[in-house]
Amino acid sequence: MSPSRETKETILGIDYGLTNTGLALSIDGVVSPLKIVNSKNFAYFQSEISSLIIKYRIKKIVIGIPLSYDGKDNQQSLIVRQTVNNLKKYIKVPFIYISEYGSTQSFLANGIVSNISKKTRNKANDHYSAAIILENYFENLS
Repeated sequence: MSPSRETKETILGIDYGLTNTGLALSIDGVVSPLKIVNSKNFAYFQSEISSLIIKYRIKKIVIGIPLSYDGKDNQQSLIVRQTVNNLKKYIKVPFIYISEYGSTQSFLANGIVSNISKKTRNKANDHYSAAIILENYFENLS
């Protein structure tokens, strides 16, 4: 089976938080955690995202949306949507929302299986959650 056009694109995954935001990359369908950036200052955050778009030639952004358990917007998801609307003023690649429900728990469970140390699992893991968001995006394509 040949990779789809989607997997050949470079895609940025985002797990947005008010303080820290996790970033992951998919290059040719291979998903990897990238880094955690400070998102308290919007100008700095936007600059970091813009720099990554240029550096990696990112074609789209997949962002986790923290919907409630019944799939409805809540205070956090509305904050994410507003942040994306602000980013769209400066960033001209498409944004795709995907539910981030369970991404952190999935990382913690996968971390145990993958022999990631407890110390690492207990630290900020937003970039791992962003990678899981990207993996979920690809799974939803099939």
